[in-house]
Amino acid sequence: MAWQVEHDAVDPLGMEHSWRLSAAFVRREVETVRAADPGRPVMMNGFLPTSAPVRIQQWWRTRDQGDSLAVAQQLADIVGVDFYPRHALAARGGRTVYLVGSIRALRWRRGLLRWAAASGRRLIIDEGQAEPWEAVTAPPSPQGRAMYSCLPEHVIENYSQCMRWSQQGPCALDAYLFWGAEYWMLRERQGDPRYLRAFARVLERA
Repeated sequence: MAWQVEHDAVDPLGMEHSWRLSAAFVRREVETVRAADPGRPVMMNGFLPTSAPVRIQQWWRTRDQGDSLAVAQQLADIVGVDFYPRHALAARGGRTVYLVGSIRALRWRRGLLRWAAASGRRLIIDEGQAEPWEAVTAPPSPQGRAMYSCLPEHVIENYSQCMRWSQQGPCALDAYLFWGAEYWMLRERQGDPRYLRAFARVLERA
């Protein structure tokens, strides 16, 4: 059990918002939580950019104090990683432009895992992409089709990729949490059980 302090603590809240919390404010929050319950660890999470365009954009928007992953590494006992390798940029006229991260190019396997091993901290995937990230707030659920940002097979692929990194790295991930169960249930109620079946396959092999 742990206390989670904020969510992506110092990152701007999406493209529609420019305001954000200061690192100094978040540090005081963590100190308050530790004072109230010194026996329980603190968990903080941050978004992992999986492509060069997103990495550059994130650096530019957080360059003055670092992004949430950097702050989590400074303050937390458990660092959570938001892992979303595919998401939609824009949609128009029935067509969507997607940004697909180059998984092989990710350096967090060496960087974050090496840091966790050296510092004795715990590292988890607190949001493993298991539902679509489209250009609208509520992911579409088209009959007989699935959204490209997270097909049913990607539920397994994203998990398997992180497990391989964990096994090959200097330390193991403490946990992998799937983000998208409510979407699986929606699809199942609409007659498409493939997302739930994909998750069941992961459980069978875990």
